[in-house]
Amino acid sequence: MAGLAALSHAKSRSRDPGLTTELALFTTYLIGVQSVLSPALGAACGAGLAVLLAARERLHRFATELLSEQELHDGLLLTALALIVLPLIPARPLDALGGIDPRPLAALVLLILAMQAAGQVALRALGPRGGVLAAGLVSGFVSSTATVASLGGRARERPEQAALLAGGAVLSGVATWLQALLISVLLSPPAAAALLLPAL
Repeated sequence: MAGLAALSHAKSRSRDPGLTTELALFTTYLIGVQSVLSPALGAACGAGLAVLLAARERLHRFATELLSEQELHDGLLLTALALIVLPLIPARPLDALGGIDPRPLAALVLLILAMQAAGQVALRALGPRGGVLAAGLVSGFVSSTATVASLGGRARERPEQAALLAGGAVLSGVATWLQALLISVLLSPPAAAALLLPAL
């Protein structure tokens, strides 16, 4: 199948053939193999591939117009950390860390980094209004206090945007509660249950 995909690419007469068709061919073969071993997982993978192929033009436009080259590089690095490094982190309590399981903590760090990246993309994709609100929410996961101080300084400089910037500051406080709930779910579900009502 890999040979057929390579031959198809080599014989293509298009000036910019790309690799989508060849990769889809090879992936379809792999999904067929997976369907023999686990039909439910194979069906899910097939549906996921169909969605990706249907959205390929939008994904291409997103990657080339909304993301800078550095952001694309950072996104790929974050994906590598999630798919390669995270599974290698021990999934058991370690005495050196005081009995803490390091994998949930690493997953939390990755989640925070991913949300920061999403905030930067949202700022560009949603425009000033939606971008300020999204950035306020995402920045709150890093430091709500710093976010409120930053947005307050901007509100002093631009009084006409005070209401919008105040909305971003409020959402940064929401992020703090979401982060507290997430950490509690990962480390102590009973604590998360106790915090749920005050958080709401």
